[in-house]
Parts: sequence; C-alpha cells; structure tokens
Amino acid sequence: MSTPRALEPRTRTFSAAVAADGWLHVSGQIASDAEGRVDGDCGTQASRCLEKIDRLLEAAGSTRADVVKLTAYLVHAGDFPQYQAAKAAWVAQPAPAGTAVVVAALLVPGARIEIEAIARLPR
Repeated sequence: MSTPRALEPRTRTFSAAVAADGWLHVSGQIASDAEGRVDGDCGTQASRCLEKIDRLLEAAGSTRADVVKLTAYLVHAGDFPQYQAAKAAWVAQPAPAGTAVVVAALLVPGARIEIEAIARLPR
C-alpha cells in the first residue's frame, strides 16, 4: 500500500488516498481551503471536492477516466441536483458507478457535501 503525496490529510489518523492491489481508494474530500474553511453552495463545494480528487488521482498516475465509483454524502437532499450538475461536468464516459447518501451532518461546519472515490491504477 502507498499514499500519494498530495493533499496531506488534516489529521494523522487517515490518508487522503491509498493505493492497494491496483486500486486507488480516495478518502472523502470536502471543499475546505488551506485554513480549513468551507463556504459556497453544494454545487460549488462539489466542484471543489472533485478538483481535490483530480489532484489525488494525478498524484497516483490516474485520471478521472479511471474512476469506477463515486460516493457522495449530502447534508441536504435538496442539494442533489447541484451535485449532479457538478458531477456531470466532471465525469468521464462511461460514467462511474455512484451512490449518494443524505446524512444528518458532516464533521466540518459548513460542509454540505463530501465525496469519496475508487479508481483503477495504471498497469
């Protein structure tokens, strides 16, 4: 197993991404800036999450075309269309499998969405 040296985790108890057995497992990404602040609507936050995922994929030698699964955790069900729009602008075809779950809250105040991914690593 290895961890790409991009987007260092905010704590020492998890890795931003881990490569194992030909797969990259990307931990949930939120739209926080370098100081840990989160702002914007769900669509803006989703786009920032996906940009962070792009950087982790690149660090591991993958691209969004290698993503096979996205999971999104939304605080408000009504935000789903904004997430879908951000995701539609981001995904490569064929689109990856996906799951969206509505949760009571996320750990970071102001976070409206968290997105995790699984991607194939290049051979």
